[in-house]
Amino acid sequence: MRNKTWLIRLALCALLVACLTAAGQPAKKSSADAATTKRLHAAVVETLRDAESARFRGEYLSLAEDGQDPAVRSLCGEVNAKNAYGGYVGFTRFIANSEGMMAFDPADPVWAVWCARPISK
Repeated sequence: MRNKTWLIRLALCALLVACLTAAGQPAKKSSADAATTKRLHAAVVETLRDAESARFRGEYLSLAEDGQDPAVRSLCGEVNAKNAYGGYVGFTRFIANSEGMMAFDPADPVWAVWCARPISK
């Protein structure tokens, strides 16, 4: 009887650890989302003075708040790059969407509309 109780407890612990580990993982990107991220990332880099110095953080794909066109994706995040004097200017928020719109340091209302519904992190 003790062996069965011990086995049940061990199985429950293993199940709990597996659930907690899976809950902490971000959702996997689809291949289409990965391609969109890569394309939009390249578009942001093209606009920078020193593209090779670009450092990104906090990037994620999002749908617009209204969600009327699910095909339109926005890449939201922060970018830091060197200026003409060779110094980093500091991280700045950016939005680049699949319709060609790009904004750096957007106002909070714009950010709230285009980056409101993350689909991947």
